[in-house]
Amino acid sequence: MGNLKNGSEVSQNLKSLSDFLAFNKTNNEFGMNATMFHGFLYALISSPIVIMPNDWMYVLFGGFPEFQSVEQQREVYESALALHGFVKLKLDAHEREGLLIWEDNAGEIDLMIASDSVLSDFCTGYVKGYLLDPVVKDTFIELPDLS
Repeated sequence: MGNLKNGSEVSQNLKSLSDFLAFNKTNNEFGMNATMFHGFLYALISSPIVIMPNDWMYVLFGGFPEFQSVEQQREVYESALALHGFVKLKLDAHEREGLLIWEDNAGEIDLMIASDSVLSDFCTGYVKGYLLDPVVKDTFIELPDLS
């Protein structure tokens, strides 16, 4: 997975992916936004099972996305993988200070002041990622519906 060295790389990748996800969501209601993707990554990376990109990209986009060019496809995939690498580094380092959540406009907001809508999107993404873990998915079926 890609490694991000500085904040400008994170911002650039987040902007690129966020823009595409917003466009994709207009065509596909099942696609994620940037905030959902952030929660999704937390679940994927914290899973004891390694979940490969070819297994989670489809869920990220809510199906097969329509790219305008091969270049756009490459940029979006590389941005998603780089952001995966960034979140993995953060979680591996056990960094808890200044927890920020990605917003749709390619910004970040402090967890402590995030709106209910932002937190809901983050949690929605987390649950989608959580359910990609085959062990959890089988166990989840037996749980009552908490919605």
